[in-house]
Amino acid sequence: MFARAVGDPNPLFVDAERARAAGQPGVLAPPTFGIAADHFDPDYERRPRVGETWFGSGSEPVSATGGSQQPSGGGSGFHAEEQFVYHRPIVVGDVLFGRKRVGKAWEKRGRRGGALRFSEDIVEYRDAADAPVLTAVWVNVLTERVVRGGGFEAAGAVTSSAPGSEVEADDWTPRPDSSEVELAGATLAVGDVREQLLVEDLKRTQIVMYAGASGDFHPMHSDASYAQAMGMPGVFAHGMLTMGMAGRVLTDLAGPENLADYRAQFRGQVWPGDTLRARTRVVAVCARGDRRAAHLELTILNQRDETVLTGRAHVWFAPAG
Repeated sequence: MFARAVGDPNPLFVDAERARAAGQPGVLAPPTFGIAADHFDPDYERRPRVGETWFGSGSEPVSATGGSQQPSGGGSGFHAEEQFVYHRPIVVGDVLFGRKRVGKAWEKRGRRGGALRFSEDIVEYRDAADAPVLTAVWVNVLTERVVRGGGFEAAGAVTSSAPGSEVEADDWTPRPDSSEVELAGATLAVGDVREQLLVEDLKRTQIVMYAGASGDFHPMHSDASYAQAMGMPGVFAHGMLTMGMAGRVLTDLAGPENLADYRAQFRGQVWPGDTLRARTRVVAVCARGDRRAAHLELTILNQRDETVLTGRAHVWFAPAG
């Protein structure tokens, strides 16, 4: 369901026989599947529960008692950035245990949102043997003033100037002697750029598919009355749906088993009807231990050439030897 929702048809996500033939222990999870852990949080606030107040619209355009899930103090809250560090692929059949902790916090000034307060929530997922599998970092921003009719960028923040994550991998060794990488059966040189269509005429139904697969049922993404009451023209896609769709670039180039890390910053909203394409650039060749990786930069553009997401990733491609 998750692979369908993000539009990645890689057979390693659905076919156990093909996965084993490719040398994998079983069906693998798509790159951003860790976000679906929200399904297992019994108190997750973005999931309606029978008999409890929900902040989406019902008989009235917006629930009279449910509130807007906006932070207290009159500001707005946005998911600004997400990062995944892969210690090994997630395999169907894994039992994972999440340990959550608070990461860095910092402030800056926005054009419309006033003071912007950033914070990290870090979840480390380990398997039954207590071996690390995935580290996920959610970067949230709270604004001093309400920002209506737009998302994080409308608040006036520039995420690229934020400090590095507490779990940012800093032990990559540059390989200036290497200028080529072998990805997807092709040789790419540092500086090469590839473009790939991610989705054409995004349907509201795909957004709903993603809500069900990820567990994020925030009404901004499915409840037009609620979205309009919050100052939007209508529903829009989850930032994590865009990141998930962009993950196909990585799985197509390197395979899901060869991801080292993947980080994305949400630059603009994605609306029903949008067409998205990915522009990927090979930035450098680097190494960790005896393995080499390609450092990639991703830019996701809509049909108006507006940037809606920027990201970067490291993908393994060969021994360093």
